[in-house]
Amino acid sequence: MAYLKPRPRNDGRVSFVVCWTDSAGRECQRTYRDKTQANHVLRERIAQEARHELPDEAASREPFENVAQAWLAMTRRRVKARTADDYDSLLRIHVLPAFGSRRIGSIASREVEEWLGTLADQSLTTKTVRNAYTPLMATFKYALRHHIIRVNPCSGVELPTDRDQAEFEGHPLTRMQVTQLSAELDRWPPYGLAGRFLASTGLRAAEFAGLLITDFDVDRGTVDVVRTLTRSRKTREWVVGTPKSRRGRREVPILDEELLLDLVIHLQAHPRRSEPEAPLFFGRSTGGHGSDPGKPFDPHVFYQWHLKPAARRIGMPQLRVHDLRHTAATLWHEDSVPLSVISRWLGHASVAVTDRVYVHLRAEDDYGRWREQFRTAREAERDLGTGQIERRLP
Repeated sequence: MAYLKPRPRNDGRVSFVVCWTDSAGRECQRTYRDKTQANHVLRERIAQEARHELPDEAASREPFENVAQAWLAMTRRRVKARTADDYDSLLRIHVLPAFGSRRIGSIASREVEEWLGTLADQSLTTKTVRNAYTPLMATFKYALRHHIIRVNPCSGVELPTDRDQAEFEGHPLTRMQVTQLSAELDRWPPYGLAGRFLASTGLRAAEFAGLLITDFDVDRGTVDVVRTLTRSRKTREWVVGTPKSRRGRREVPILDEELLLDLVIHLQAHPRRSEPEAPLFFGRSTGGHGSDPGKPFDPHVFYQWHLKPAARRIGMPQLRVHDLRHTAATLWHEDSVPLSVISRWLGHASVAVTDRVYVHLRAEDDYGRWREQFRTAREAERDLGTGQIERRLP
């Protein structure tokens, strides 16, 4: 059990030594000149002993980078490879330059707050700062759980808010702009069809890349979203994964009958149409001079070499692949599809996400349409009320 003992000093005064046994069974001690401070530490050590939370003093001197890598190795076993790669990237770019060589037990809350301020001063978005904080906080939680440190310096740290950040700005297309964009993309078949498909179904780029022929139900006019296909940032190998959330596994209808017919024609001409497990859409050969049925659809190549120049030619140079997802959501909303249905088709975990991000992207609402609906409802109420009064008159 922890205890306190006095130690005479050469100047005739007395220091106070707190002694305890750490979680690894090593005898530890720390000397204080002030008895009040020594007693405070002693009480803390006794309380930690009672809770079995004494830190490993030797481990607390480990460099932060070593503990972070141990946390990352553990995390890779329970998250998607892409997510783990993102954590690795955030550590290398933002966290390790500041804390990598530091003893993990020496890092204080004040330093974490100063680091957050430094990131904010670099004009990074609030979301980027919060993302960078995630692996830092998780590493300290891992260290606390394994008794490497006795206090988490991230506890009580206030993160930046979105209050001063500009609102998210998406760029949904109108139906005319979708037609113009697909006409430009038709220079590189089948990317014109791919653009229309993305703007009509709202699939994420990785979900679209993961579609197989067997996922397209011609009779029902739907596609089943059950997998993703992404490229590992570290190895550049293709990785098959699962959709973003549990609701990400879904069936999405193709409401545009003309698009549905063109998809059937595309399937009939597909070089690997007899293989149900073949990709529904494929990439183009190196150099972009022809399609390559053996090459996966690469969203990055599609954006950089095809969508970007096509969007520039129709006067929308800011367009991204994800804006085609915004387009689908916004067009569904304008066609009076219920918000809960839109959320299900998009594979959102919450209807609130759909409402907040996707369906308020138009610069203005058509209030005239709502006024007309309100006027019609009021007239129907008056007619109903008049009829009831007339029936009551003698």
